Amino acid sequence: MERIKVNKPTYYLRVSALAQIEFCPIRSKLLCFTNLAKFSTNINKAIITGIKLHKQYSYANRSFDRVRCRTLLGKDVFSKQLILKNYNIIVRGLYDDLNIITYNTRKYCSLIELKTTNKKYLWSRETKAAIRQLQLYMWLLKDKLEAIGYPLWKRSYLLIYSQSNGELIRRIPVQYNEFIEEWIEQAIEQFIGVRKISLPSYSYCKLCPTTIKERCSYYILRKK
Repeated sequence: MERIKVNKPTYYLRVSALAQIEFCPIRSKLLCFTNLAKFSTNINKAIITGIKLHKQYSYANRSFDRVRCRTLLGKDVFSKQLILKNYNIIVRGLYDDLNIITYNTRKYCSLIELKTTNKKYLWSRETKAAIRQLQLYMWLLKDKLEAIGYPLWKRSYLLIYSQSNGELIRRIPVQYNEFIEEWIEQAIEQFIGVRKISLPSYSYCKLCPTTIKERCSYYILRKK
């Protein structure tokens, strides 16, 4: 990707970490600006489970166009630059999977976001974060998909699977968000302290990995 040089602060954000602002802004900021994943057993277990699920999904959903689209997209991490008035943002990420939709003889791409849980359902903020993550991937890949001849379909899908038996728990259609760039700008403003943040109830803190709890001022104060 050709990047435009600008004399503004530049923020590099991973899609998976940025989307967590829907769960908790502090958690999202820690994930965006510190490398906590390599220290967390819980996160590593989730990654291993996710890799197995991706292989399972890919094997069960093979088609010529799907393979061709994935090949044309490549396996490299995608990157997109967003130049705003006060800062420069570069968002990076790699989508989970995709399906090809045929409509009126034309082929479209529908992105797939795969999540696993050991609960009967994801908490509301967990679901919102997963939906936002998929919307960010849709924004990140929209132009590339158009260029390779598989335009983005009007809906992508969040699939939530059980960690225990691999069964599909829920399938959520997700629309493209026309205001996603404004949302990204607001996220940065929360990170740097120029916009008020909205923290979840203390019960959500129980869902955070220990490595995040140890660095979260909100959790430490509430725990005392």
